[in-house]
Amino acid sequence: MAAPVGQAQLQAIKSTAIEGRVNFFATLPQGEAVEEFPSNYLHYNQVYVTGTSGASRTHFVKTLDIIASGRLPLSEVVTDEYPLEEMDEALEKARKNESLKVIVRP
Repeated sequence: MAAPVGQAQLQAIKSTAIEGRVNFFATLPQGEAVEEFPSNYLHYNQVYVTGTSGASRTHFVKTLDIIASGRLPLSEVVTDEYPLEEMDEALEKARKNESLKVIVRP
């Protein structure tokens, strides 16, 4: 789950099958929290919730291979593109979690 939106994260958990897994690798903006915690759903459906942060060199190599093959539709992931002259604005938008992925072009 890569959406930094509480309702989307809650929906991901509630949509998980029995003995399913949800992995969070995006956090909510600082100071925000999910209003509801579905402990009964987690318990009775034996849902596994994990979180990850960072990646190894192996992960990057595998990802680049997938991108190069065309199997990953990057146009659906990139939400904003900026010229290098507007890098400060691009970084600020990314920092505020106002976009999914930002590209800065030279």
